[in-house]
Amino acid sequence: MIKNGLTPEQLKMEEEIFCRFAKELADSPEEYAKMRGQLKSLYHDWAGELNFFTEMSNNKLLAQGAKRYKVADITDIAEDGSCIIMNKAGGIKMDELMEILEDYKANPSQFAQKYAKQIAENPFLANPEKVIQDLPNTLLKAFDEQFMFLNKGGQTIMHGDPHMGNFFITVDKHGKLIPEFIDTGNCVSRTGVQVKDDISFFSNYFVGNSKGVAEYLVKQSGYAAADKQKIINAMTEDIQENIFGKLHNVSKFSDVQQNLMTIMEKYGLQMAPENATAMKAQMQFFSAISSASRLTGDSFDIMPLMKDIPRASLSMIKSGINPCRAIKDALNFAYYNQTQAVGTAYQFTIKDVDRIVNNGAIDTFV
Repeated sequence: MIKNGLTPEQLKMEEEIFCRFAKELADSPEEYAKMRGQLKSLYHDWAGELNFFTEMSNNKLLAQGAKRYKVADITDIAEDGSCIIMNKAGGIKMDELMEILEDYKANPSQFAQKYAKQIAENPFLANPEKVIQDLPNTLLKAFDEQFMFLNKGGQTIMHGDPHMGNFFITVDKHGKLIPEFIDTGNCVSRTGVQVKDDISFFSNYFVGNSKGVAEYLVKQSGYAAADKQKIINAMTEDIQENIFGKLHNVSKFSDVQQNLMTIMEKYGLQMAPENATAMKAQMQFFSAISSASRLTGDSFDIMPLMKDIPRASLSMIKSGINPCRAIKDALNFAYYNQTQAVGTAYQFTIKDVDRIVNNGAIDTFV
């Protein structure tokens, strides 16, 4: 892999040029701040992908100890870091697989003949119904491992740009579906404390707890002024009004992320680039899972994630981190606000909230 004509200096110059354009095009200082923040985050991610030494290091870290996913191995790098050699990933690229499966749903009788070549190369595709049923949980379990499971260093590592063009679907030695990742130039490492906060965000997000989401966003921005609680309360109202309090497709994660960023900018808040990249990566993962879920005809099922949270919490406890509040607030909210939590507005399969609470899931984290 070679990246010709791209240097950190060139990207920096481009960023400055586009920021000037943004200043001229923006209708207000607030809009300019929003556009500048988006450009800063975008170019930060691109710059991270230019360094092949970093990509090789991330490649090894992401693959180390992985059980629910694979990483296409980088086998060599030029002395000057100008190019790398990476093994070809197995299976079918996720975005291509989605197109194939969508075509199957539309024209099942023509599938075997039309995709004979792909089936010969990937025998698991001979049973597309099984692939459709297994794919959402396959992706969610891979996400859980990268998102929540601490390694020996007390951190996680997640692919920083897990869009559907950056991983393939293949099978493991047992014939089960497994994703295999490429393009590891941009990865995100999170400490146990950050993982606890991220779990809290998604737990509150999945049940529509606007206050819990607002508290997370303010914390991620590093805001600590005297009016912090006032900002949280105001953002809570905005999140409730614009996202969770109306019929909004919250399983379309990219839209929700942009809405949340817009609300933050309204109050002059901005995440550090690393935190913004982490959130974007998490949302990209969930977008892929949500797309795969729609093929089944069912909504996004978060139960596998909820079942993985206790395992993740145990590793945090061993690292000296108390994870109890990471999920307790969300479950309490869900229990006392079940109409909102399980409403169709959120399009998630969380019908078992009452069972989770009554079976003592909350007590597990106290």
